[in-house]
Amino acid sequence: MATLKDIAALAGVSPSTVSRVLQEDATLSVTEQTRERIRQAAQELGYVKPQRKNIQKNVSNESRKYCVGIAQMAVQETPEEWYCMVLKNAVEQACFARNLETVPLFLAEGLSAKEIGRELQGIIAIGVFPEHVIQQLRTYTENIVFLGDGPDDSKYYSVVPHHTLAIELALNHLFANGHRKIAFIGSKNKKEAALFEMQMFAFLHAMSCKGEVGSIVEYGGSQEEVKSSLKEMCERIQPTALLLGAGVSAGAVVYTLREMGISIPEDMSVVACSMTRQQDCYGIPLTAVQIMRQEMAEAALFWLEQMWAGDQYPKKALVPSKLEERGSVRPLLPKIECC
Repeated sequence: MATLKDIAALAGVSPSTVSRVLQEDATLSVTEQTRERIRQAAQELGYVKPQRKNIQKNVSNESRKYCVGIAQMAVQETPEEWYCMVLKNAVEQACFARNLETVPLFLAEGLSAKEIGRELQGIIAIGVFPEHVIQQLRTYTENIVFLGDGPDDSKYYSVVPHHTLAIELALNHLFANGHRKIAFIGSKNKKEAALFEMQMFAFLHAMSCKGEVGSIVEYGGSQEEVKSSLKEMCERIQPTALLLGAGVSAGAVVYTLREMGISIPEDMSVVACSMTRQQDCYGIPLTAVQIMRQEMAEAALFWLEQMWAGDQYPKKALVPSKLEERGSVRPLLPKIECC
């Protein structure tokens, strides 16, 4: 589960400050704004106070007979790493509520599966996994649910965000605020190529259905590519709104727009798709379509329970997202309802 260090990193304070705030230490001299920021970070990360673990002392061995592995690929500091971390915390919280034991499984390219000293009754695999790593997971158990990505719908259970719905929600919000000249930027990272294509076509299709022809789609991968794409896009089409696809670094986009002298939302409205938490980028709160991480975790455990009950036919769950308005969209016209 989330640690005090995780919360401290997100809230921008020390672990000791986090500890004292969560213990409601009235003698601590910090502002109420800092306290609220820490509480919000703890909530977003699914933090569970240690004292709750005492409840487990009275739980019978029978109800603790299932052990679930939580698998992740070892990745560098990227938006994907954060995405995996918040989903992992959601899964741990859901397992805790069901009295299920959990074992972390961190895998890396070129390394073999390690002996963990426990028999696993199921695995929830978070993120994207190469085929040879999936085969390593199968040496632990055949009961595997992929969370966030489905490698092969004909073979494996999976739970994924409804990414096309996220595009529709974002566009409906922009259209309701009078925007018609909207650009899309998505990551062309190799791991996210399929997702980029899915969201790109959803964007073009939705724009076409709304009667807009020739909508422009720009994309980038690294921060330098994001910068190049944004500059070229603004010079050519001068959109009033920018839609950030899944996998795009919102921070890189906001930073680049600031470098170009473009203010949000005065000069450019921005909506981020498929985010796992509310995000302030360089002090700017972004309107975003939020991934419902706790609901995804619950759905993944439901699939495991179905397998434990004998179900063997793979299934896929699409979990709808929710748009949260945070002020990064400027109305161009009086707001209207948009279907």
